[in-house]
Amino acid sequence: MTPPDPLPLAKKRRGSSLTLVIMAVNIIPLLIMGFGIFYLDKYKQNLIKTAFINMSEKTRLISVLLEENPNSLSKLALNWPDRNSLFLLNEDGEVISSIGSFWNADKKSDQSMQVMNFTDTFAALFVYLNPLQTSLPPFPADLTELQFSTLPEVDGALFGKEELSAWTFENSFIMTATRPVHSTSSPVKAIIIITAGDHITEAIDEVRRDIMKAFITVIILTFLLSVYLSSFIAIPLKKLGRAAEDIRSGKRGLTDLPDMSHRKDEIGELSIILRQMTVALDSRLDSFQSFAADVAHEIKNPITSIRSAIETALKVNKKEDRDGLLKIMEQDVHRLDRLITDISRHSRLDTDLARDSYQVIDLKQLINDLITLCHNPIDRQKEEHNRENSPIETIFPDQQSAFVLGKGDSLGQVFQNLISNALSFHMENTPIKIIMKIDAACVKVLIEDKGPGIPAGQLNKIFERFYTDRPMSHDVKQNSGLGLAIAKQIIEAHDGKIYAENIESGDTVIGARFVVKLKRYHA
Repeated sequence: MTPPDPLPLAKKRRGSSLTLVIMAVNIIPLLIMGFGIFYLDKYKQNLIKTAFINMSEKTRLISVLLEENPNSLSKLALNWPDRNSLFLLNEDGEVISSIGSFWNADKKSDQSMQVMNFTDTFAALFVYLNPLQTSLPPFPADLTELQFSTLPEVDGALFGKEELSAWTFENSFIMTATRPVHSTSSPVKAIIIITAGDHITEAIDEVRRDIMKAFITVIILTFLLSVYLSSFIAIPLKKLGRAAEDIRSGKRGLTDLPDMSHRKDEIGELSIILRQMTVALDSRLDSFQSFAADVAHEIKNPITSIRSAIETALKVNKKEDRDGLLKIMEQDVHRLDRLITDISRHSRLDTDLARDSYQVIDLKQLINDLITLCHNPIDRQKEEHNRENSPIETIFPDQQSAFVLGKGDSLGQVFQNLISNALSFHMENTPIKIIMKIDAACVKVLIEDKGPGIPAGQLNKIFERFYTDRPMSHDVKQNSGLGLAIAKQIIEAHDGKIYAENIESGDTVIGARFVVKLKRYHA
């Protein structure tokens, strides 16, 4: 069998990768949302469309006014808005008169200079470093000399066509609206209104600033919440991980894990489970040490007996004495072999119980199979002989199932040990009894013998390893003292219970009873 690859050692980290993951998970969606600040084209288009509608309506009203009264220009100049210019053109596209001066209008003070707090300042700086970009063509006319004849919109207006356009101009943009004037009494044949787009740019920048301020605020709050979440989750987990690593490397004792049981969450549960695990490991290590000492002591006894028998056999001359010594050595060798077998089985028990998967076991069938194995091979073929002369009597309920969840081999070993133990006290005409009682919650199996019973005060001690306190009439060498200890370990691994009690008649002990309780499985 190929040995498994060694597990990688935990890397020591100065920071917390889980903290970075928490921050990334919280901040990345916000960053994606923040990039939406660069995509305000739809908002910009709506503003320009609204401005075009207003300009179109304004040119229509002015053209109608000029057609009805060519001398009404002075009335228009009284309430003419800032950053707007009106030019009256003759039939050659030359400027006859104008109102307003959009390129010389006073600019509004930069709002980024008026902010007072951090988020406003940062938002204004962002807008300043990332100006709104446009893909409009540059304005082709010369505004300094008021030459509009190069504008294709002017030619269209002179031929009776209304035109609306947008152009880049001095790091911003302007919008133009041209319209023909149908008047025979006036030299004005077309008008052109030029409106600065600064207010649209400023409106978009204001939206960008508002989005940026909200984004910065949320980022800061998210960062603080991520730090708090990290201190609440990542740091405790890191403490538990470091403590576990220190335990692995021998820098701490098994019971030195941080106690976080006061936390009523999964980390508190993890802390409790890890502490319980380390306590169980500590207990198991102590058990292994005790087991090793007990094994050494139990093995040493037959070896000492064999050595003494050999030394004595070399000195005696009588054949009868040597044969007796050889018989003693043979018995000790058999005992040593049985002891080593039981020790090997006991040492593998934890691993076998952890690896094997649970199955539905029929205890009735399991015990009946074990009883059959207790008979001689020839007698197994004689059903009538088995029923009449069997040293084992079973009392099982017929109408109820006795299914449990467990490991068949392990449970079979339990009942085999208990039946073998009871048979070792078997007397003629007094068969042992196996009684099964079933209720809704559990299956109870009672194994009774008519032996001398269990000495007072030893009901719990008999389940300890290498316990072999038997009456003088029984050969102690035939038992390793591990059978009941193995049975208890298996039953407890199945969340069951096993105990012993004496059978009494008045004040007299007439036998012993072993009781096994297992949870019943309902299909």
